[in-house]
Amino acid sequence: MRFMPINMSMGFPFPAATFFDLVGTRYETCPSCGNANSNSVNYTFKYNLTATTKDCTDYLSAPNLSITGHASSSNFGIDTGTGCNWTALSLVPWITINSGGNGNGSGTVNFAVSGNTTGSSRSGGISVGNLTLTVNQRKNPIIDFDGDGLSDKTVWRPSSGTWYSILSSAPGSFLSKSWGLPSDMPVPGDYDGDGTTDIAVWRPSSGIWYVLLSGTPGSYLAEQWGLSSDIPVSGDFDGDGKTDLAVWRPSDGTWYALLSGSPGTYTTGQWGLSTDIPVPGDYDGDGITDIAVWRPSDGTWYVSPSSTPGSYTAKQWGLSTDKPTPGDYDGDGITDIAVWRPGTGTWFVLPSSSPGTYTTKLWGLSSDIPAPGDFDGDGKWDMDVWRSGTGIWYELPSKSSGSFTTTYWGASTDIPISPLTGILRLLP
Repeated sequence: MRFMPINMSMGFPFPAATFFDLVGTRYETCPSCGNANSNSVNYTFKYNLTATTKDCTDYLSAPNLSITGHASSSNFGIDTGTGCNWTALSLVPWITINSGGNGNGSGTVNFAVSGNTTGSSRSGGISVGNLTLTVNQRKNPIIDFDGDGLSDKTVWRPSSGTWYSILSSAPGSFLSKSWGLPSDMPVPGDYDGDGTTDIAVWRPSSGIWYVLLSGTPGSYLAEQWGLSSDIPVSGDFDGDGKTDLAVWRPSDGTWYALLSGSPGTYTTGQWGLSTDIPVPGDYDGDGITDIAVWRPSDGTWYVSPSSTPGSYTAKQWGLSTDKPTPGDYDGDGITDIAVWRPGTGTWFVLPSSSPGTYTTKLWGLSSDIPAPGDFDGDGKWDMDVWRSGTGIWYELPSKSSGSFTTTYWGASTDIPISPLTGILRLLP
């Protein structure tokens, strides 16, 4: 019960310093008595007591929350009556309550999620009384053929159309699969949404995409999308967790995406000049691939964020001889603007988690090919390069500062597979 002010009607006046309890006894102060409240006199009076029942119905600011596959933190609000107690409890081990786990009345619960290394999207929850906030965490956008959440070192051999991948989940084992013609372009991605990267190629001569679906072994997708002069720019443009077939047309700067979440529908948008380099990525962290280009002539990045249609950002970063290497190097679930400078082997990264700052790292020779990914499973992209002359991968793990690993994998004519393969093939 919550008691409201008492409304009393009396047939006699009372001194200013008079107090009442709920049994009808008046206490009055007596200055001349030298002792306050020394007189206690029973009076007969009537009073009306208004009482209301406390409303402890709980409301969440949102019933569910969708987040990226990287380690991150977030919060949600609880709306309830004053004096109502509640406790927030995580229902899965990968969600941790940071603050606001207990409250009285309305409040905010702050929580953190660990990086998703399962290789597939996952759902968990936080309970508050009889309510539950559902947290849906997407998988990480990496080259992961065994679905363990770690990047796999992979090459594609154009001469035979064979894919070779070292599976991180089974040290010493590897994947070998013939898929594609020498003139094809490798376009790996998770086209069926099962959390495992699918082997795929795009054939410029016909504009047909050939995708080997990992979710249904032995089956494949063949879909015509694009002209021979187009550039494949696959990504998740509708946020459904599946890679969409998409191309960019340099002749007029138009993007065409075939949406997997709405079969038979597609989106188009003009963005970029014929001399630009397409650099799609999730630059605003909403789980949807943003259309973006990098202009080598002045080193400017032009991004059209999906979360704020009609707006764009322009950022100068890089020299005309640099190679764009966008990725999530700080593990916040947002694509960072980055370039690699062959002349010095230096990486220049603008971390989205620390606006106004940048990081540099010397790693690689001028003849190397950057092939970053999350090889150590900490949710951050590692700076990797592949040396075509020797077929050696040089990995700089983000979670082991000062250490590096080397792995021999590939022949000099192979193409190293990474999320940047399509971008780097457009550069000299």
